[in-house]
Amino acid sequence: MSECTNTSSALGAKAALDGFDYQVDVSVFVALKLLLISKSATQITLEPVNDEDLEVDLDSSEPGFVQVDANTVGGYKLMIQVKLRNTG
Repeated sequence: MSECTNTSSALGAKAALDGFDYQVDVSVFVALKLLLISKSATQITLEPVNDEDLEVDLDSSEPGFVQVDANTVGGYKLMIQVKLRNTG
């Protein structure tokens, strides 16, 4: 029974680590895309207080192709929640 619990814990830990790695990859991609390539973001916050994974302040003149979540003074705010779906 202990071996089964250890195996479940190891699988759960691996899934959590895989999800964290995926979140880091998405965060880096979004930062590069919005800050450097399209230059449409003014600020990016990782793990903001609203419990999302990533929050981006978009330049109001360049909303681009993204779907915005809420308007802010002088621009838009994009909030991103990252999930890894492992379809095995």
